[in-house]
Amino acid sequence: MKHVLIVEDHVERAALLREALLRMSTPLDLTQTTTARQAVAALVDRPFGVVLLDFDFDLDGTLALLDTGSGADVAAEIVRRGGPPVVVHSRNFMQAQAVVALLLRHDIAAAWVPLAGRLAVQAPAVAATALALCDHAKKRS
Repeated sequence: MKHVLIVEDHVERAALLREALLRMSTPLDLTQTTTARQAVAALVDRPFGVVLLDFDFDLDGTLALLDTGSGADVAAEIVRRGGPPVVVHSRNFMQAQAVVALLLRHDIAAAWVPLAGRLAVQAPAVAATALALCDHAKKRS
């Protein structure tokens, strides 16, 4: 069974990601967090096969998770632990690529799925990318 951590502070987006993951033909154990602090605590508590990391900015330019930590805090904890693989989903190209580059520099499998439209349409791509990274990381270890 693959253990997946979803870090998403928007309830509707989290539900779309959960639904897309559960449609995959793989047994999954899903954990969802809505804050960076919860995500870091979950990473400390148990191993995950992959993390889906929201790294989006609200319209005013602030990171959506800022009041309770940030996506950068989650990425830093993942680097400190040496994994697991991460799929960053974001509309912000510069920030997402910076996070992916940070993870790759530390030999952590990472990918960015740009959210150019509605997540309802793109959630299956995020889910498929997450499971592919999880499988790739298992083969490497």
